Amino acid sequence: DSSSWEEASTATPSDSLSLSSDMQATAFDTRCNGIFATEEVESAMSELQALLVDRDIDSELITDGEHQVHIAIKASSITGRESDSDKRDVALIWGSSLHYISADDSTLNMRLSPSAEFQIAMLRATKNLDVVVIPHWWWPVHASKEGKTQAMMRLLTERSE
Repeated sequence: DSSSWEEASTATPSDSLSLSSDMQATAFDTRCNGIFATEEVESAMSELQALLVDRDIDSELITDGEHQVHIAIKASSITGRESDSDKRDVALIWGSSLHYISADDSTLNMRLSPSAEFQIAMLRATKNLDVVVIPHWWWPVHASKEGKTQAMMRLLTERSE
């Protein structure tokens, strides 16, 4: 009916108050998830960057808006061998709860989402970087600084073998 189309097309922001409570709750949940994910990524990337600095690994946090937020790492600084300077540099990404999907709530079936796979492919293609993703569910949150550094370095060195 054309009158309902006209009403919908002329709706104002204040009309959103007439949304069902379910729709309002969904919009609120989505906004909160986005805020949580942003905080999660920011906190994790700061922690990873600090661990790299403590190890004297040449790295830089990249937040250019064109690519997935990542830490760019010189390949030779991971191994400490200048002979590795011909290897591709690395993009270290925090795999947040938004990067992974699963058919159930188990971490056994977690896999990267299609959008995360796209972001990784874009980094590889446009920046010519190897990409290492640190899954949020794998990260040793309660480990010591040394334990976290060992976990991160294990992922970084496994990619070059």
